[in-house]
Amino acid sequence: YPRNFILGVNYHGGALVVNLPWDAYAVGIHPPDNELFWHLGEGYSFRNPPMWNSFEFPHGVTNGNDWYVIHGGLQDWAYKWRNELHMTIELGTTKWPAYSQMDTYWNQNRDSMLWLMRQALTTGISGTVTDHCTGLPLAATVTVKEIGKPIVGDTEVGDYHRLLRPGTYTVEYSFAGYQTATLNDVVVMDG
Repeated sequence: YPRNFILGVNYHGGALVVNLPWDAYAVGIHPPDNELFWHLGEGYSFRNPPMWNSFEFPHGVTNGNDWYVIHGGLQDWAYKWRNELHMTIELGTTKWPAYSQMDTYWNQNRDSMLWLMRQALTTGISGTVTDHCTGLPLAATVTVKEIGKPIVGDTEVGDYHRLLRPGTYTVEYSFAGYQTATLNDVVVMDG
């Protein structure tokens, strides 16, 4: 059974930028989590000075279809169909760099990678949804009303993690055959 990933990255060469959805899924509009994507993209880029100081992309970040349209990209698929916040990191302007450059790429991206992984655990809300009577896990749909992009909890244990920026939210939990539960004024703090 597939696991619910909440944050993912694929690495490419050929440019120096953090590329965010959408690439082609919704040309001309930005994804519901655009503010969060930009926070993650700029946080990654800030820790990689060559990327952050890009002459082509402000702060080394772009939405994919603002740059160019590509169909069939992983980040659009992962975000649309798997509810995973997914980005493409272009590591450098050389499409096929020599192996001797790997240490340089590692040194430029190490702090960024570690920071991004920490965000998966320290940003947003998380919990477990279970049946009140049996205690069995429910793969509930979790919808943050202010964002509008639902996620689904894990089918085996009922846990979920929804990345969010700091703020106050209304969160709805639903599962077929159960009464929907709504939590108002859920406060998310930074970190």
